Amino acid sequence: MRMGKNHPTQLPFFHILSVLCVGLFAGLMMTLVVIMHKHWSKLEGKEYVFYFKGFLMIAKGNPFISLLTFGSFLIPLTLGVVCILLNNTLSGILFLFAGAIFFLSCFLVTMKLNFPIYNKVIGWTGINDATDWKNVRYRFFILNIIRMSGAILSFALLSIIGLI
Repeated sequence: MRMGKNHPTQLPFFHILSVLCVGLFAGLMMTLVVIMHKHWSKLEGKEYVFYFKGFLMIAKGNPFISLLTFGSFLIPLTLGVVCILLNNTLSGILFLFAGAIFFLSCFLVTMKLNFPIYNKVIGWTGINDATDWKNVRYRFFILNIIRMSGAILSFALLSIIGLI
């Protein structure tokens, strides 16, 4: 993002910060889809419940993941508004799209669709509670593909802004 003399010098810093947040989140989602799912798909019943519940006990509400998530849409949305106010319309629109895509595909999917799964799994006290564990595993995988795809698209848009 090229800035003229009259534009704040902090904008490139926040642009880089947004790219880092989204990139790290995309990497986390890729790890879940490509590596962890491969491991979890080999597990049956009791083993799956044990490992997945243990993972969620650490991951749900993790402050670092929360920071990445909020930064990944709040920073680009803010930069979008600032760029538009500074008459850098193309960059502003791309920032807004990147932030909106991340918000819809990652944040809202997590809050509305993943969190109910997390709460259900954390509430399992044994394999007898986990009668639908295969369905839960499949839904978690599909939702992670959605979140990964949204994060990658948002990352691509933020990267393109650096070239214009």
